[in-house]
Amino acid sequence: MIYTTKKDGIQVSPITIGSDSFIAIRFDQIKGIPPYIDPEKRKSLIAKIIAQIGDVKYSDSIDYWPSFKISLLNSEDKRSIFKKIVKEIIDELSA
Repeated sequence: MIYTTKKDGIQVSPITIGSDSFIAIRFDQIKGIPPYIDPEKRKSLIAKIIAQIGDVKYSDSIDYWPSFKISLLNSEDKRSIFKKIVKEIIDELSA
């Protein structure tokens, strides 16, 4: 499953849920779009996910695909947090 939005008529996929049971943040897709042009913005998103959801694989990968296990969304609270994070990303990209 891929979450998508459009920016200037171009489809962007900031989040991918893979068949390998990982959810990936697609910085390779969004690093050229404000506010994610700023490396600090990408680092802060990873820090937010670590603090609110759990461990992120490749957490230093601010240019590619940091990811976390879907099993970390094992409670309604964590799923709700994830939904809010996805909404924030999409809203920021769509602005």
